Amino acid sequence: MVRHRIIAVIGLLSCFAAACSSSLSPKEVLALGRAEALWAARPFDSYTYETVISCGECPDVMRHSARVLVSNGKVVGAVLVANDSVLSPTSFVTIDGL
Repeated sequence: MVRHRIIAVIGLLSCFAAACSSSLSPKEVLALGRAEALWAARPFDSYTYETVISCGECPDVMRHSARVLVSNGKVVGAVLVANDSVLSPTSFVTIDGL
């Protein structure tokens, strides 16, 4: 029981230390850790996600949402959300790749 508490305290301190070198707050670091654990435990390897394509300092009108299709752990397709224009899947990565 004491060993589990020590491990939990070390984990918590690690999160706080990471937060000091991150733009995330300690609360956000903990939430991110929980979300990553949930994602790692998922029972599927095929999914879609949406992301925003931006050219950096471009105005908002230059930003576009893209829908990325992942099948069996590999990116197999991508389209612009606005008009379903096909994009090169090689320009995108899986969630694990992010």
